[in-house]
Amino acid sequence: MQALGQQPFNVHGGARIHYERRRPEESTLYRLVQQHAATFFAQVETATGSALPKFVKDELRLRP
Repeated sequence: MQALGQQPFNVHGGARIHYERRRPEESTLYRLVQQHAATFFAQVETATGSALPKFVKDELRLRP
């Protein structure tokens, strides 16, 4: 059995295609957001006088 995200499958007409999961955690943008999220939160909270909603913080706290 092949690893999840790297499985070939049939599409309409029987043609086989290969799908491989993208790896956003390996991108420069992902690493920059991860490194600077805490600074961003602090700057927004200082500038606006209120915290960002929890769902925003949850989305920006990227998993390693």
